[in-house]
Amino acid sequence: MDKRDHLIGMLQDFETAMLFTRSARGMLCGRPMALAEVQDDGTLYFCTDLDAAKVRELTADPHAAVAVQEKDRFASLSGFARIDTDRERIDRLWKDSWKLWFPRGKDDPDLCLIQFGPHPKARVSGIQRLARTALRRPRGQGVSGRCPGNTTRTRTRRFS
Repeated sequence: MDKRDHLIGMLQDFETAMLFTRSARGMLCGRPMALAEVQDDGTLYFCTDLDAAKVRELTADPHAAVAVQEKDRFASLSGFARIDTDRERIDRLWKDSWKLWFPRGKDDPDLCLIQFGPHPKARVSGIQRLARTALRRPRGQGVSGRCPGNTTRTRTRRFS
């Protein structure tokens, strides 16, 4: 299994991701979003309302980022997003749990999808980095010290 397949498999384990967009004022805005689908090519789908601020933000600037995290697994992807109103795709991806936001169901005219396509060179899978870092440290030896520009004392240990 190559890194790309590993990342896609990991993304398919997640139900929620943080979607980051840029506001009209240039501020980064992140919000948790339920993953509607993770395709084999890494394309992600989220459902939302056509009148949502994130739809306006992505229409103005399609650059976006997605992050997932759970315990020692995380991934961060940057790429481009677009609004998808394809009724056949919405019908295929529809989940009854979406009725909470769309009481009129899958035919609600305000229901749309966000299609996120990660940039092929912008994939970061944290589990690999954590594993490589842990393997470089001699067993039982940790790192201690101060973070640059921070007065908080830190201590990291390898536990295996």
